Amino acid sequence: MLYLYEASFHSVEGESILDAAKAFATKHLKEYIKVNRGKDMYLSTLVSHALELPLHWRMLRMEARWFIEVYQQSPLVNSILLDLAKLDFNLVQATHQEDLKHASRWWKRTGLGEKLGFIRDRLAENFLWPIGELYEPYYGY
Repeated sequence: MLYLYEASFHSVEGESILDAAKAFATKHLKEYIKVNRGKDMYLSTLVSHALELPLHWRMLRMEARWFIEVYQQSPLVNSILLDLAKLDFNLVQATHQEDLKHASRWWKRTGLGEKLGFIRDRLAENFLWPIGELYEPYYGY
């Protein structure tokens, strides 16, 4: 049901079947949360998180961090898979931190923030936007 809900957000305007599927899935997922709140915390957490905002509307790397934390609480946790996910997240994060360090040094060396008063000094914010969508390190320079 959760996958149907997520898939329904890929509809285009006028697709009545997926709109009906979204309404159906939303109704049943909200009902599931009410009935099973204390029974299956892992699945209830996933469902309530998906109802807040669909997966493909989120920044995937931040979502991976959230999912690692939630997956640790799962009764069916695979510790090797969890360790690999943490390692991957930390390696990519270290790569991005290094890239931001180089970009910050370049920005300070150019002095554009001080020379041009109309420029906003938002290097970290502007660095985060593309990283949110293209987080794989091989997209770097």
